[in-house]
Amino acid sequence: MKKLLLFVVSLLPAAIVCPAFAGPSSISLDEAVQLSFKQNKEIKAALEQEEAARQDLRSARGMYFPKIEAEGRYVRINDPISLDVNGIRSALIASNAATAFAATGGNAAIAAAVRNSLESQLPSFDMRLQDQDYFNFSISAVQTIYAGGRIHAANSAKKAALASAERASAAAKEKITAEVTEAYFRLKLAERVAQIRKEAREGIASHDDMARKLQEHGMIPKASRMRAQVALANAEREEKKSLRDEELAAILLANLLSVEQSSFTLTTDFSMPEEPASADSYIAQAIASNSVLNSLGYVKKQLAAAHSAEKGKMFPTLAAFGKYELYKHDLTALEPEWAAGLMLKIPLFSGLSDYSSSKAIEAKREAVGSIAENAERQIKTLVRKLHHDMLAAKEEYESLGKAEELAEENLRLNSLSFSEGMATSLEVIDAQLALSKAKTDRCRALYDYAVARAELMRSCGRY
Repeated sequence: MKKLLLFVVSLLPAAIVCPAFAGPSSISLDEAVQLSFKQNKEIKAALEQEEAARQDLRSARGMYFPKIEAEGRYVRINDPISLDVNGIRSALIASNAATAFAATGGNAAIAAAVRNSLESQLPSFDMRLQDQDYFNFSISAVQTIYAGGRIHAANSAKKAALASAERASAAAKEKITAEVTEAYFRLKLAERVAQIRKEAREGIASHDDMARKLQEHGMIPKASRMRAQVALANAEREEKKSLRDEELAAILLANLLSVEQSSFTLTTDFSMPEEPASADSYIAQAIASNSVLNSLGYVKKQLAAAHSAEKGKMFPTLAAFGKYELYKHDLTALEPEWAAGLMLKIPLFSGLSDYSSSKAIEAKREAVGSIAENAERQIKTLVRKLHHDMLAAKEEYESLGKAEELAEENLRLNSLSFSEGMATSLEVIDAQLALSKAKTDRCRALYDYAVARAELMRSCGRY
């Protein structure tokens, strides 16, 4: 028992430190995107809206089918309902008695006997039509035959709403994909810059060590050594700053992925810039697949369906109906066991509300059309800008490759010259900083290319 307690106590610190969901330590870009899909609340809400639209469409399809209902009622009225025709009974008995009296030559006894016989044989002419308490249970069905196109219009509107919800779900995924891609490569850039700053600091530290040795042997003045020391202090400061930037970038990525750790090993590297297709081809894709334009198109379809439904209110409605009484015990003589027929409803006047609603929908359709035209112009401009940014980043990356080679050679030559007393410490430091700048700028060009490409793919609906 004592050993078991010691084992449990030894596990407590690990249980306290371990977060509820730490996330993977090594992660690729695709894994990061898929993880964000699972955790993101915006995507979850969009998927729920899509499911709600799908159920609405199923509900609208039900309008094509008959409406079948079962109805039961228990009723108590103030008094039973009866039909009293005993006056006819009395008249009939009196007539027969008078006939017998006349036929027997005025024999009152025989007439009285006939009267008494009829009184005993004829029942009361009082008929109970409805009891004071009664119960009904029936089943009925109504099938709409014609409704002025309103049922078809309602289904068309629900189909457009579902397509819009599906497009919204895809747009949410495209948005999150672009955001995760940018955050992922921002962290990748921060890691590269931190590594470059580290290499620069190590290079300047090596130069400072050489300057110290040369000063000790009297080969360079103290001022040259001091330049190296100042450069080393600046390099250390820049390295620390780059590490803080890297930490912040990791935190931002962790927030997008909804994980608790802020340390990642990124397994997806920057893709090498390629020559993009023509801007016109991307514009054609964006017009066909852009989420904003698609959403506006679905809104126009919904408004068209609503316009048809409003016009349908001005036409007659024709339906077939049927009814069958399942409980027949309390039926009166005036109520049938079953009935079937047709119903026709003709609208005559509604204060012009249907006409006004139809005109209002037409105005909304025109407004949506104008918004769509403006959005298309803006998307064309955005695609051209992103295409330009991709080309600029590609060209900058390629040109910086040559600059990086020259900077490396320049640093090598200046370092060699300094060791032989032919170059100053400042020249070596400048060469080291120039190499660091060329490497950093080249990494930034890769990052700019990746971000511009992600935004362009999002605009074209290709995520």
